[in-house]
Amino acid sequence: MSWNPQALEGEPLPDIAQINQEIETTKRKEETATLESDKRKWRERREDLMRLKRVEEVYVCGIIATLSNY
Repeated sequence: MSWNPQALEGEPLPDIAQINQEIETTKRKEETATLESDKRKWRERREDLMRLKRVEEVYVCGIIATLSNY
C-alpha cells in the first residue's frame, strides 16, 4: 500500500502544514541567496525538510492504519 497524503480529507495536519511552510520559506531564501555557500545551506535545509515531511507522512499513515484496525 502506498501513502497518498492528498487522500486525507479536510485541511492538512498541522505538522505537515508547518513543514510545507518551512519548505517554501527555505526555497525562497535559496533563490535569493547570493553566495554559493548560502545557496547550498538553504538547499540542504530544504532537502532535510522534505525528508522530514516524508517521514511524517509515513508515520501518520502507520498511525491511521493501526487505528483503523480497532
